[in-house]
Amino acid sequence: MITTLAMGIDGGGTQTRCLVIDDKATVVGLGVAGPSKPDAVEPEVGRAQLHQAINAACQSCGGPQAIDTAFLGMGGVVSEADEQAVRRLLTGLALRPGIPIGIDHDIRIALAGGTAGQPGIALIVGTGSSCYGRNAAGESWRCGGWGYILDDLGSSFYLGQQALTAIVRGYDGRGPQTALAGPILDALGLRHPNEIMHRIYHPRLDHSGIAALAPIVTGMAESDPIARAIIERGCEALAEMVVSTVHHLHLSDDALVIPVGSLATASPLFRDHLERALRAALPKVQIRSPLVPAVAGAAFLALQQVGISLPEEVLARLRNAA
Repeated sequence: MITTLAMGIDGGGTQTRCLVIDDKATVVGLGVAGPSKPDAVEPEVGRAQLHQAINAACQSCGGPQAIDTAFLGMGGVVSEADEQAVRRLLTGLALRPGIPIGIDHDIRIALAGGTAGQPGIALIVGTGSSCYGRNAAGESWRCGGWGYILDDLGSSFYLGQQALTAIVRGYDGRGPQTALAGPILDALGLRHPNEIMHRIYHPRLDHSGIAALAPIVTGMAESDPIARAIIERGCEALAEMVVSTVHHLHLSDDALVIPVGSLATASPLFRDHLERALRAALPKVQIRSPLVPAVAGAAFLALQQVGISLPEEVLARLRNAA
C-alpha cells in the first residue's frame, strides 16, 4: 500500500518546527530551527532556518522530495503578498513539483491542532495576541493580531508596556504608585524612573524586550493592585476578541476556545484571570487545552489537502511525538 507523507511547519519569530507524518499518523521526523517568520527576520535568514528544519525532519524519509503534501503556518501571514513571500522561502528545496502546498497564518494551525479540525476558536496569547475561528461551514474569521503598535492587547508585550506606563504615571503623580517600579527598573538595569525614556528609545528596547517584563507583572499580581488591574484589563480585551469571533461566525454560546501561547499556558494566575474574563463574556464557553501542538495541526491540514482525515484514536500519536 502506498503511504502518503505529509509535512507540517510552524514558523514563528523565535523558532521553526517541521513535522513529517504518514497517513496513519506515524511520526516520520521532526526538525527544529531558529525563526523564519517573514516579518521578523531577513528573507535569507528565514530561508536558511526553514530549510534546516525541513531537511532535519525529512532526513529519515529520503529528503524533501519524498513529501506528498505540505502545509505551512507562518506568523504574520495575512495577505497574498505574505503568502508569496513564504513561497519564495521554499526556493532551493528538492520538493517535487506540483505537490499541494498550503500557506496560512500560524493561528490557523494552532486551531487545527487544538480541535483536530473541529469548529472552534484559537486564542493566541504570547508575545503578541490574536484570535481565529472556524465554523462547521468552513467559514473563518481572524480578530486581533495587528501587531504591537496597533494591537496585541492582553499579550506579554501589553503587560510589559502597561507596567512601564504605570511606573511613569505613578512617578509623575498622575496615577498611583506601583510596586512594579523596583523589579522592572532592576530588570532593565536602571536606577531611577528618569532613566526609562533613554532605555526605551536610545537604544530602542524592542517589543520582545518589553514583552520579557510580563513575568514580573504576573508574579506581582497577587500583591500589587496595579499589576492585577493590568492583567484584568488585558484579559477583558482578549475576551472581546473571542466574542467578536463568535458573532462573526454565528457560533453558539458554548463555543470551544483553545488558549495557546506562552503567556496563556505558562502562568496559572494569568490563565485563571483569562478564563474568568471569557466566562464573564460567554458564560457557556468551553475552554480546553489543545489536543496537539500547532505543528501537528499543520501536518493535519496537509493531509486534509489530499482528502485524508485522521480518526481521533490516532491523534494521541501526534500528541506524544510532536
